[in-house]
Amino acid sequence: MKLALAQSPGPRVRSGPPRRGHVTSLIAWFVLAGTGLSGCIWYTSHEVQGRTTETRTENRPYCVAHLADNLHSVRHAQPLVGLFVGVSNYSEPSRLWSTPAHTISAALFREPFYLTTGSDAQKGDLKLVTELDLDPRTEVARSIERTLRNVTGMSGAMNSYPDFKRSGKDENVRWSVVRDAEPTTRKNLLDKLVGALDRAEDTAKEKGSVVFIFYISAHGWIGTDGRSYILPSDADYDVPATWIDHQEVLAKVSAFLARSRMDGLSRKAVVVFDTCRNARGDLPERLAVGAPRALSSAFVVESTSPGSYAWHWTLQSETREDIEVLSESRWGFPLPPPKAKRGVIEQRLSANMSIAPIASNCAISEFFELLIAPAGATPSGVGDAKPASPQTGAKVTMNASDWLLSSSRLLRTLTSSIPEVRETGKNQDMQVFAPSDLENIPLFEVAPR
Repeated sequence: MKLALAQSPGPRVRSGPPRRGHVTSLIAWFVLAGTGLSGCIWYTSHEVQGRTTETRTENRPYCVAHLADNLHSVRHAQPLVGLFVGVSNYSEPSRLWSTPAHTISAALFREPFYLTTGSDAQKGDLKLVTELDLDPRTEVARSIERTLRNVTGMSGAMNSYPDFKRSGKDENVRWSVVRDAEPTTRKNLLDKLVGALDRAEDTAKEKGSVVFIFYISAHGWIGTDGRSYILPSDADYDVPATWIDHQEVLAKVSAFLARSRMDGLSRKAVVVFDTCRNARGDLPERLAVGAPRALSSAFVVESTSPGSYAWHWTLQSETREDIEVLSESRWGFPLPPPKAKRGVIEQRLSANMSIAPIASNCAISEFFELLIAPAGATPSGVGDAKPASPQTGAKVTMNASDWLLSSSRLLRTLTSSIPEVRETGKNQDMQVFAPSDLENIPLFEVAPR
């Protein structure tokens, strides 16, 4: 590493010795002028030669780490429009803690759909709505930034530290992790849902068919009326009208699907509520669960069963650097720069995310892993999602039922490995609802080599 700043030339002066009476003032003038031209920067030089050995470990499941490799030749089986929401910031009236986990979860859940698009236009149909403000000086912010940058489709959607400029009092500094962040208020989330459904409608008319994917990661609970609620960022703990009833979302999706009965176009949907379903007080004896079962042409997923908590996976990353400095030269005025870092430097970062997106990504990744693996190989992950052995030249399709039922099994397996779950003896059960007469929904396909 070498840092060298060249000094700007000083002002010209006449040749010849100055008058003795003016030597002191001339020197002072020269120093002041040089300092003024330099912007009061003292020039330094720092040159280092050395070598660094770096190792990095993290507890990212194998099937998630190799998602991109396993999906490189996979594409959408039919036109797809998606809305993926992560509600991370919460206002004081909600009495809820803000958490980056929901932003990470929405980005993760979108990732396999983003990886399997064939064009930029298709990527634009996979809308991520979230906002996440953090103090950029904290270890949490660095960890979240690193985690999100490892998710396909997020690198270009994030702010970076060099772009950050402090303003106001340091203790009030907040940094928007995601570019073009949008409010996750009740009104805006419902508006975005309507907008995404309108886009899906346009796609159905243009292409003849469409699959609409809706995923939301947020705080949630079951009210005293037995209904399940999403809590937007502006929710008020004591005012149910500020919450979002799951059935309010499903009603809008149902109206979209019902148009197929009039024009014969194929409209299908998958709706995933990734929220806690703890009860406000005692769990009501009678729960309002009829809407998910009755929604036609759609799979509706509750990532938790009634009265349950949505567990989080903690991604831990450890980086160890062993820096050996072979030579170093430093000079500057009034003092040389600090010595370069050397020796062993360790950094440990961690970030939380919902289990459901990890289980989903693993289910999709493992389904296609055998198609690219050498003959006789078996999946290296945690699940059992395996495609049937295809005939030569035949396409292999992953349907929504393949994906969701495998995700449900994987979710339970992954959750059981969390220390807090083992200690409490609790677990998390994903519930998948679909009408008995629903034709399956093709989502992904690949022609094997």
